[in-house]
Amino acid sequence: MRFEAGDRDLFFGRTRLTDDLVRLAHAHRVTAVFGPSGSGKSSLLRAGLIPCLREAEDAALRPAAIRILTPGTRPARDHTRLFTPAAPTGETWLVVDQFEETFTLCQDPAERRKFLDLLLSARAAGSRLRVVLGVRADFYARCLEHEGLAAVIREASLPVGPMTPSELREAIVKPAAAAAGLIVERSLTDRLIEEVGEEPGGLPLLSHALLETWRRRRGRTLTLQAYEAVGGIHGAIAQTAEAFYAGLTEPQAGTARRILLRLITPGDGTPDTRRPVDRTELDSTGPAGSRCPRCSTRWPAPGSSP
Repeated sequence: MRFEAGDRDLFFGRTRLTDDLVRLAHAHRVTAVFGPSGSGKSSLLRAGLIPCLREAEDAALRPAAIRILTPGTRPARDHTRLFTPAAPTGETWLVVDQFEETFTLCQDPAERRKFLDLLLSARAAGSRLRVVLGVRADFYARCLEHEGLAAVIREASLPVGPMTPSELREAIVKPAAAAAGLIVERSLTDRLIEEVGEEPGGLPLLSHALLETWRRRRGRTLTLQAYEAVGGIHGAIAQTAEAFYAGLTEPQAGTARRILLRLITPGDGTPDTRRPVDRTELDSTGPAGSRCPRCSTRWPAPGSSP
């Protein structure tokens, strides 16, 4: 679960990185942010960068418009209009989240080249465009295959590394206090810092574990006992998923499995990635044993392994 621009008051632990990104993006017309899945790079863009741009003390630095997009299957066709500056003066900022979709969902090389050319056109003098790309770190090499993107990475790229223990402490304790005056037991905070620090891309797991711990809180306090009861960093999400799945009827469970398979793009030398789908496609899930018309996945028969 990512933070959005409206969550700025709950977004803690990334002040230093946000400041670095704002400075870098103001110095370069195209900037790339790289981080592993679960590192919080989408939250950095949305709840870190965007509010800072909107609230810049110098009015001349505030964008004329900020536009957020994800590439999708036809990025050039679907998003060309967004590359027209919003006003005669001022700059229009394009924040491209999940940029790896350019390689995973867009299967047309010509379409991909056209989209990359649109992005890199922001580097031209007088374009009045600035572009910030959020890229999953395992697609770093794919970006280097394109000369223009390689130049951007060389000049203006920012890695999203693990949070320090003090940053993690802020991210755990301060949102709880700011949102509802909640208290996180020191022993729980220490445990979370230890476990998340050893888990690459563990921020979504941390978020879910804290949510389940909150549901079992004692008064205003999130306790270590409640955290252990929900299964900790790894067990909490598994318990939630198992409880939900166990509550489905057999036909519902079969439909859920077929839908979940459609939400994945298998990786080719990289981990699998998310695949957004239209509701109309989900409404047309085929019977067990048939193949998806778009990705050729065979729907599993009830009772079989996916």
